[in-house]
Amino acid sequence: MDMYEKLAYMKGLIDGADLAATQEGKVISHLIEVLEEVVDAIDDLYDAHDELAEFVEAMDEDLEEIEDLLEDANFCDCDNDCDDCECDCDFDDDECEFDDECDCEEGCHCGCEDDADIIEAECPNCGEVVCFYDDMLGDADAVEILCPNCDAVVYTFESELREDEEAEDEE
Repeated sequence: MDMYEKLAYMKGLIDGADLAATQEGKVISHLIEVLEEVVDAIDDLYDAHDELAEFVEAMDEDLEEIEDLLEDANFCDCDNDCDDCECDCDFDDDECEFDDECDCEEGCHCGCEDDADIIEAECPNCGEVVCFYDDMLGDADAVEILCPNCDAVVYTFESELREDEEAEDEE
C-alpha cells in the first residue's frame, strides 16, 4: 500500500467514525490535510530524484565514452623514453609525438616553441609558467590571464599599451 492509499484509508476511517462534528474530528481532519500536502511534497521529491538519477546516468555514460576515447588514443606518459617504458603506447622514440620539448615547463608537450605567437608568463605566486597565444588578447580593451593553479593574475593586457608598443616599433 503506497502513501496515497494509506491516506485514503485514514480518511475513510474518519468519515466512517463520524468524527467530523467533534473537536477531535476537526483536528484529525486538519492533520489529514497536512499529511496530504506532505505526501504530495514527498512525491515531488521522488520525481525530482528520478530525474536527477537519469541525468547522472546519462553523464556517466558520456564520461565512459570519453574515457574509452582517451584510452584508445594511446597517450604516452613515459617522458619521451618510449622504448624503456612499460606503457601500451605504440610510439617509437623516433616518431613519438612528444619529442618536441618546450621551454614553458619540464615535461610540457604543448608544442609552443613551434609557434612564434606564444606568450609565456611566470606566475608570481606559485611559479607556474603559463603559455597562451597572442591572439587570445584580441581586440578587447583589457585582458587578464590567470594562473590555472592558483588563479593569480599572470599577465595583464590593455589595448592602449599595445598601441603604444606598435607605434614605437614603427618608428
